[in-house]
Amino acid sequence: MSRGCSWLKNGLYIETYTRPDFNDPVSHDLGLKSCCRIYHYKDTKGGANAVFPFKKYQENKNNPNYNYENLKQTSCLKCFNEEKTHGSSMRTRSPSFDHLEGGDIKQLQLTFSSFCNLKCKYCSSANSTAWNDDVPYSEGTMKLGITKEQTFDHETKVINFLESTDLSGLKMLGVFGGEPFMARKFGEFMEMLDRKCDISRVMLQINTNATIFPKGRILDIMKQFGRVDLRLSNESIGNLSEYIRNGSKWEDFERNSIKWMEESIGNGIDVKLHAAHNVWSLNKVEDFYNWAIGAGIPLFNASTPTPYYSNVAAVLTPQQRKECINILESMPKGPTKVYVQNLLKTDSWDSKHKQALREFKQFTRLFDSRTPYTLQEVNPELYAWTHKQ
Repeated sequence: MSRGCSWLKNGLYIETYTRPDFNDPVSHDLGLKSCCRIYHYKDTKGGANAVFPFKKYQENKNNPNYNYENLKQTSCLKCFNEEKTHGSSMRTRSPSFDHLEGGDIKQLQLTFSSFCNLKCKYCSSANSTAWNDDVPYSEGTMKLGITKEQTFDHETKVINFLESTDLSGLKMLGVFGGEPFMARKFGEFMEMLDRKCDISRVMLQINTNATIFPKGRILDIMKQFGRVDLRLSNESIGNLSEYIRNGSKWEDFERNSIKWMEESIGNGIDVKLHAAHNVWSLNKVEDFYNWAIGAGIPLFNASTPTPYYSNVAAVLTPQQRKECINILESMPKGPTKVYVQNLLKTDSWDSKHKQALREFKQFTRLFDSRTPYTLQEVNPELYAWTHKQ
């Protein structure tokens, strides 16, 4: 039976979850969903129905009404909105593996660990342990998502769960973080995959902030995958990059990007730049695009609709977005220009403008003093738009 999305039938996403009363004997306190994007609208505040245990996950798979047509304006809203804005989504880009033999799990995504050494402005302590140090300075706007001890425990639970799971049909694997190459048990995780499935038939997609280059054994296993879609996360250059990705050094990113390009030759590793376009970077995207072209690395375009203070369409007024479009008019035609223009042309976030701008100013006030640069220094144009109205 077609569900209109291969993830709804053959997908599994494992995310970090630390609620004390969530105790499923099969999934061992892990949050399980069909994919990383799916919402569960019965409880939007993170309650019992927001993250499902293994039993509920299986019930969804066996429910004929669990399909894209029924879920596209609720649980599958992220892909639905992306298809309306850009014409494609993770759903439409994902191949179908229904016809292939093996276990039910053909596509697996997981947040393996929340260990990270950066505090990207659109991230949080739930996905980066580095943010934990800033929680006390947030004036209550940020909560402690997961401790270092909890994320280490999570890595163990993921490995134990997957050890008891049929991965014989696995064809696509997506690894998120945190920073995967910083995870304490990432080598053990990779060795387990090598034992549990034929990785020569698996496409690995992995995102890294390119601050850490993996050790030999991990790199050796990566080269055995059928294909590796390696995404280097960044969307700006120089001081602006270090501002948005607090804790990073632009020269380190440049050096490791070149190193990855060298390692990719003849090893089935496709290196891309995963640009998470956001309010801090969008009026400067041409600089990053030109650097990418010069480095010979293709771009994968994405954006940050939430938190609202990172959403360019919510923070800026319609007139400011028009000014931004004019700034980017000199960019050559291509997917990146079309993508960012679509972000700036949409009016679907206008109702959130007052809230987003208020949160943006608050966020800037709280954390500019905890970064090596200020917004006014790295992006004076954006500072004028948001602070001199």
